[in-house]
Amino acid sequence: MEAFVKHFKQFAMASLVGATLPGLAMADSSPTTDDDGLVQDEFDDLLEEGESTVREERRSLEDEADRNMVQVELPEMKKKVIKTLQPKQFMKIGRAEFMPYIGYIPNDPFVHRIQFGGSFAFHPTEVLGIELNAAYSPSFGENGEGDLKGITNDLVEENEVVPQVSRLMWHATANFQYAPIYGKIATTRGNTITFDLFGVFGLGAAGVSDDVFLGTDGDPDPEAIDQADQVLFTMSVGGGLRMAFNRTVALRFDVRTLSYINSRVQNSTLEVKNNLALSIGPSFFFGGKAQ
Repeated sequence: MEAFVKHFKQFAMASLVGATLPGLAMADSSPTTDDDGLVQDEFDDLLEEGESTVREERRSLEDEADRNMVQVELPEMKKKVIKTLQPKQFMKIGRAEFMPYIGYIPNDPFVHRIQFGGSFAFHPTEVLGIELNAAYSPSFGENGEGDLKGITNDLVEENEVVPQVSRLMWHATANFQYAPIYGKIATTRGNTITFDLFGVFGLGAAGVSDDVFLGTDGDPDPEAIDQADQVLFTMSVGGGLRMAFNRTVALRFDVRTLSYINSRVQNSTLEVKNNLALSIGPSFFFGGKAQ
């Protein structure tokens, strides 16, 4: 706006000078100082009137714009949760699984039992699997004396009480796996570990051995020795957790009960035995589709 006023002043001054010069040329004498002051005053009044008109017009336009302004209320946007389906990085369908493991039976009150075994499974679907599981439990020390817990030795040596000790030597079962729960765990480095929880049910056989040497000073009944080892029908029930680090390697934790009915040789009694077996080991997947 200031630039416009400046140009307008220059243009008006030039026009006024141009209109006055011919009259000056024809006049006999130059205009007086009073005439110059009068012309200058009239010119300033004209410029001030122009500036005032521009300001009033601008103010009028701004007031008109304010009166015509319409406030529009935008509807409140609702927050929506966008669900995304991420691809499953670890697949079992159509693949075989092999797991070597080491286990322990913690609920036997008289002996320690360590297991070395393996599991082979095939997964026709993502949630169903067919498994063969077998394990062997060695005895340590002469006549299994290295397996005995402290309470067993105390009963025999201090209280002269001979408990009925039966060892689970091996077992083999055919099982069904059902894995309905699947998820992911985020690590501190931004990676994810895939896991699934599964249940197991199966049937099979177990080899048990009664300790006929305990409390006999190394001279047991020959008939008891012949009948100490038995093969019994067993039922396996349990579950496990499988944590996959990539498409082929996982870490597996299993918890199972091995139940069977044991017939005692010494007193011809029947005993229902439930062995709680805990195991851990790497799990390797091969064949089928990797994803």
